[in-house]
Formats: sequence, C-alpha cells, structure tokens
Amino acid sequence: MLYTSGEMIETIHIAAALIENDKDEILVLLRQKGQLEEKTYGLPGGKIEPGETREEAVIREINEEIGITVKPGNLEFLRTFEWNREINQKIFRIKFELFKLKSWFSAGNIKLQPSEAVRYMWAKPESLYQRKNLMVGMYVILNAIYKIK
Repeated sequence: MLYTSGEMIETIHIAAALIENDKDEILVLLRQKGQLEEKTYGLPGGKIEPGETREEAVIREINEEIGITVKPGNLEFLRTFEWNREINQKIFRIKFELFKLKSWFSAGNIKLQPSEAVRYMWAKPESLYQRKNLMVGMYVILNAIYKIK
C-alpha cells in the first residue's frame, strides 16, 4: 500500500493481455453493465488472485472471459503500468501487468462469458484511440505501446 497525505492507498493488481491478430488489430471486450467501467471497451484481464503469478492470472482471465486456453510460452510480458483511480469516492493505485499474445485462434473460437463482457471487436490501435468509450488506462497503454498521440 502507498501513503499520501496520511492516507493509505490500496493497490489493485491486474494482469491483462494485448491480443493481436494477423491484421495487427487488438481484441477488446465491451464490459457488462453493473461492472466497474461498464459499457467501455478494455483488454481481457482482471485482478491477480492471492498466490497467483501475473502469468497465471492473465491465462486464467483469458480463459474466463473469452474461453481460450493459453500456454505460458505464448505470452510476452510487455511492461507494468501504474496510475491512481477513484472508485466509489476512494483512491486506489492500479498496478497493471500487460502481456502480448499473438492470436492463433479465429473469431469463431471466442466464447464470451456473459457476466464479464457483452461484445468483442478487433480494431486497429489508432482507431481504438479515437473512441470515447475505452476503459481509463487504455489511452495510456495505446500511447505507450503503439506511440499514438
């Protein structure tokens, strides 16, 4: 936990995957209503559970959210992002572990978990960056990885 102005800030540790297809498009999921950042597009991923490595977490989250089984050797760790985020009038530190995965599966293999996401799409990083409905950290990630401004 971090301390600022005498307050403790809880850290939320997340692992996610930047999944690219052979057209250099990124897979993004539209979050289900009722979830944090509902009705926004984000990467497959989620909280790292106690005792789980970041690799185990991203593999589990990909399987839970889109029904694809990933082997650890298929993942490439890109980098860690950190930012502060207000959630329910409380400030949290987000620690976001980002992996890259080249897609070997077709869109027909994606099986969305309805409690997680309602839709998915493949899009070029530049066109994603222009959208107004991305999850908070997506703009920073797209800028850092693809040099989009």
